Amino acid sequence: MELFLLIMVLWWSATAVSQHLFVGEPGQYGPATNLFLIVAYFLPAVGTWLFPLYEMIWGTTSWWQVLLGLLLGIVFAVLTRRLLFISPFVLMTGHLIGVIASLSGCIVFLIHIL
Repeated sequence: MELFLLIMVLWWSATAVSQHLFVGEPGQYGPATNLFLIVAYFLPAVGTWLFPLYEMIWGTTSWWQVLLGLLLGIVFAVLTRRLLFISPFVLMTGHLIGVIASLSGCIVFLIHIL
């Protein structure tokens, strides 16, 4: 259960950063950076909804633990959005925070699955 909660917190935080900082706007980044950010944020964007369904149907996590993971992830997503407005420096490093959360969540996801 702990790994599921950690994955949900990391992926919801990464999704909040990607939605708040508008990945994919034309002319915002160079082609390579834009592609990297889209690929880095793809699994959290899809996994925040598909992974709980997988856990409820085929996994070992009970329904209330899945619900707790979703609610905790949403709370951390809101807190991450508020954290981005603390200072301009944090706002500038927002994508770094999001990519680290995304890749960390992917690593923990692989550990959980394997």
